[in-house]
Amino acid sequence: MAVASLRPIGLVSVALTLLLLIAGIAYANLQHIPMTAAGPVLVALILEVLLYHAAGTVEIRTKLEQLPPALLAALMTVTAGVPYLIYAVPTGLYSTQRFATLLLLALMASFWYVVLPRRAIFDILYLVFLGAIYITKSFHALYPEPWDHTYASVLGTLMWIRTGMLAVLSLRKMTGIGFGFVPRSEDWSVGFRNYLYFLPGGIGLGLALNFLRPDPVPLDLRTIGLALLTFLVTLWVLAAMEEVFFRGILQQIVTKASGSPVAGLLTASVLFGLVHLPYRSFPNWHFAALATVAGFFYGRAFTQAQSVRASMVTHALVVTTWRVFLA
Repeated sequence: MAVASLRPIGLVSVALTLLLLIAGIAYANLQHIPMTAAGPVLVALILEVLLYHAAGTVEIRTKLEQLPPALLAALMTVTAGVPYLIYAVPTGLYSTQRFATLLLLALMASFWYVVLPRRAIFDILYLVFLGAIYITKSFHALYPEPWDHTYASVLGTLMWIRTGMLAVLSLRKMTGIGFGFVPRSEDWSVGFRNYLYFLPGGIGLGLALNFLRPDPVPLDLRTIGLALLTFLVTLWVLAAMEEVFFRGILQQIVTKASGSPVAGLLTASVLFGLVHLPYRSFPNWHFAALATVAGFFYGRAFTQAQSVRASMVTHALVVTTWRVFLA
């Protein structure tokens, strides 16, 4: 791989490091978190974000895919533990039991497609495994906070997403997903169009269920900045994860198995809604209903563009509208 092709990736990595460093220090000062607690978490977060960025970058994945599968899986397992050590040892929160549990989970997620056949049933089981760890909030227990509002568990969440993505994209080598951090022009167009289609029914349903209680939000620089930040974080983390797993994998599997794109779309939408039942209180049927309807339009965007980047755009726009303007 030419050095010139890696230069933009290096520049992005430097920019991410500087932005996270500045934002992290500012956040620690705002929340009155001592640097003895915030510093290790911030350093670990910077490393985890850089690893996450690498896992989602096609040039890096192409290079990694030249490694023997077992070696790549071993590398994925090892890198899962490094940010944990960086955060846990200096803060006095290191636990051999927690570290061993973390490595065991990473080992299972990394070697899944090295050990098991590349078949639809094992793809479904892999999604169940990844989802169970995520939904049960296991990383809250594995990454205790060294101080209030440090949210150390985000380290585990990012690790879990990148490990799952690498396993599916570089070890399973599943096609038809179309994942990338930067949507194409077609993805923006299809994603935005499906967002507009969702809005009338989604807002109407949310109001009817008393889930949305919108108050007037001033359209000032603070609101615009918050909306942009919410959109980008959702696009690159939450939407990236959920769209790859629900649309890129699940919807494709059901579509191929049934021979019906409609069956794939509806199945993925309903299951997407059901996993939102634990939101705030269980069972939250109102949120599940809204998520199901939203999932239909995410899946529609994926089908039309043949890329999860389009459904990521729709997803991020919906979440931003809800979080910033209607929550």
